[in-house]
Amino acid sequence: MQVKDERILSGLEKGDLQFILPLFQRSYSWQKSNWETLYQDISELAENDENSATHFTGSIVTSPKPGNENHVQELLLVDGQQRLTTVSLFLVALRNKFRNLGCKSRAEEIQNRYLINQYKKDNKKLKILPQKADLSTYINLLLGEGFSEQDHLMEKAVTFFASKLKQPAENDLSLEEWLNKIFEKGVQRLKVVWISLEKDDDAYGVFESLNGKGLPLNQTDLLRNHSMMLFGDVHLQEKNSAESWEKMDKLFQTEQDKKIEQEFFRRWMISHGSKITKKAIYEKGKKLFDELNRKEELLSTLRTLAKIAPYFKAFSQKTDEEIIPPKIQKSFDRLRHIGCASASSVILILIEEFLKEPELEEDVLASLKIMESYFLRRDVCCFTANAEDKVFSDLCIKLRETGRNFSNISTFITEFLSSISGSGRWPSDREFKRSFLDTPLTDLNKKAGGGLSFFILSEIEKESSGKFSLKNSRLLPIFPENPSESWTRGFSSQEINDCKEHALTFGNLALIREEDYLPRKGAFTYFDDLKRCLQKTPFKINSEILKTNQWNYTSIKERGIAFFNIAKKIWPFYSGLYSEEDAEIFTCKAEGICAKGTPATQGNGWIVSAGSIGRSEMTQEDYFQKERSARSDLLHDNALKIEGNKLIFLRNVKFTSISAASKCLFGTSRQGPEDWLDRQGFSFGNRRREGEL
Repeated sequence: MQVKDERILSGLEKGDLQFILPLFQRSYSWQKSNWETLYQDISELAENDENSATHFTGSIVTSPKPGNENHVQELLLVDGQQRLTTVSLFLVALRNKFRNLGCKSRAEEIQNRYLINQYKKDNKKLKILPQKADLSTYINLLLGEGFSEQDHLMEKAVTFFASKLKQPAENDLSLEEWLNKIFEKGVQRLKVVWISLEKDDDAYGVFESLNGKGLPLNQTDLLRNHSMMLFGDVHLQEKNSAESWEKMDKLFQTEQDKKIEQEFFRRWMISHGSKITKKAIYEKGKKLFDELNRKEELLSTLRTLAKIAPYFKAFSQKTDEEIIPPKIQKSFDRLRHIGCASASSVILILIEEFLKEPELEEDVLASLKIMESYFLRRDVCCFTANAEDKVFSDLCIKLRETGRNFSNISTFITEFLSSISGSGRWPSDREFKRSFLDTPLTDLNKKAGGGLSFFILSEIEKESSGKFSLKNSRLLPIFPENPSESWTRGFSSQEINDCKEHALTFGNLALIREEDYLPRKGAFTYFDDLKRCLQKTPFKINSEILKTNQWNYTSIKERGIAFFNIAKKIWPFYSGLYSEEDAEIFTCKAEGICAKGTPATQGNGWIVSAGSIGRSEMTQEDYFQKERSARSDLLHDNALKIEGNKLIFLRNVKFTSISAASKCLFGTSRQGPEDWLDRQGFSFGNRRREGEL
């Protein structure tokens, strides 16, 4: 290994030399912020009259290309390819400026000395040989007609530098003089550390170690490097690059795309059962690649990644990818509106199955609809997202374990999500209704296309009227948050308070066009004033408001219930393993106890289901004599039996109260209502206090 501190142009000016981007490198990806920094460094050097002034820009690592038998010396650019390529693009812009000024000799010097090998042919003519995805654009910029219609990043870079290369207003130099200064004192004084590896040095290892030393290498770049190392053979490397990495390079080009790409790999690994943070993508991916037994298996995996990647991008952001079936794209758009990032690992499994068997499309769409209901209901109920990653990570494991040994995916997902209790549960109609009617909304200021509340109201409008165009519309509270006296004339203080508390709930919302809202800015001083404005709107969900003479708390409640009845059909609770009656079954679990029970249809009685298990031991205290006698009668009637320390219910048993049932199960004094939990984890006592029972 040789290390030299030299000018960056010293490498380019050597005759008959070509820098080749190896297959483990990504295509050109520097953005405006990078171009801005480079130009600022060059211009500051140009303005510095000290002859010794230089600027260090980083390192460039090269390695001899294996099997190089050409007359051109070929070097692999192990690291620093983005920097060196961008400097060449800056020289293209500078060359073009000199050509336009008629400075032919300077333009030819830049072209023949730093950009091309003047007397070579075909691709050997290029000082830098980029990846296939960039090659035609780069050749056009150096040797052809310049710009294409592809809006390529390389073209954007040249355009950016050209816009900067203007006559400065703060000095008396002509444009030609300034450009010469930029060339001679600016770009010529950029310095790098040139690191030249020997033939036996490990280029893959060097590339990987650079990441460990804090240089900003993308984790997917490192995975690409590792996959190339595993293939070893050059022909397999080229096949791998063409069939996977090059396709993903074209898909993920911008800075935002690259963030999506890393999240894609992370979610793919989660779909294979890995628990992984954003910082561990490379380490986990490397392990997954290493565990594949054959090179053909690794190549097949990478091909699959390239196929499902466009779907992940379409799920993550609005896209025009033509390969996505329209119905799936529409479902993705709806899920993105709600915010369902946790589901993306499961979605990758669904898409992988769909690409193998396109006839599964309807089943995939049904699965996406189920997940839409799950997430939307949780959002309306203000459940935190903390538990969702674990729920869908566990679902991925279950899906992989089954190996598709179930009737259809949507049924499997329904049954799995229905079985979740606690913080990750799927809200039932009861929970959904309570939050839908009473929880204040926080995103009402968002216009058409923004906010969950607008999405829900627009879907209710579409369901009611069949209209799908809600452009230039927004949500408006009917009863104002701060009502005038005209609004509340004849209201009791309690009713005013009730209306204010529900001013930002679904039952108090109307859809209004921007053109009707903006002149008034929502300043409706009394109800009839608002009605006259709503008469102009075409929205069906506003029609009931126009028939009302006074808007009060009863109106809000009735409207909320009407909307809820539509919403629960659009986003139903797919009960899966549970019937509608099961929503009212309670469980009692403790050490030695596993029981199911339900309130009696009349009175305060409580029914414990057959098969329930309690403790056989009972306290012998005098105060518990009544309970001991009741259990003895049940044993005599063969409703219960004792096996060891277990008390087994042989049939359904009705107790006079929930507390009596608990005392029988526990064999000691109990409160009762707090022992029994519904499938969402709420106790019977809690629900009774909330007025739900």
